[in-house]
This record gives sequence, C-alpha cells and structure tokens, in this order.
Amino acid sequence: MTETNTQIKESDNWIKVLGALNDSRYTWRTIEGIVNQTGVPEITIRAELEKHQKEVVKSLRYTQDGREVYTTRKKYQESATITQRIKMAIFNRVY
Repeated sequence: MTETNTQIKESDNWIKVLGALNDSRYTWRTIEGIVNQTGVPEITIRAELEKHQKEVVKSLRYTQDGREVYTTRKKYQESATITQRIKMAIFNRVY
C-alpha cells in the first residue's frame, strides 16, 4: 500500500469513528460500541482517539462494567455545565 493509500485509509477510519461518536442516539460511546457500529478494529479506534485527542473527551467515569467512555469535545461542550467545563479544562477529561 502506498503512503497516500495508507493516509486515505487512516482518514476513512477517523471519519467512521467520528461518525459513531457524533451519533445522536448516544451521549457517550464505549470502544466496543464504536467497533460494533463502524467495523473498525479496537486497536485502530484507540489509535485514532489518541491521534485526535484534541477533538475527543474521555470521561473519568466508567460504565457499570468498567469500560471507558468517549464523546467529542464539541458534543460535550454543548451539554456540559460550567462546573463540568472547568473540570475538563483542568484534567483534560470529564467527570
């Protein structure tokens, strides 16, 4: 695969992950939920979330079964209280 094809594939993966995070049916998404919706492998999703960390928020809280949850920064800012926004600014994560 050429470098350009690799970049397109990586871009396609991010577009899929971003689409899952922006799905209006959900406020927060688990990695497993994103995998199920997009078909993108977990390791690739984690890499994309890390690469685009300025666009993504990871909660300090977990699901009842201990899974991490994520949302987009934009989606979070639209629904967060002022206290939550201050915490996000301090920790780069939300509670």
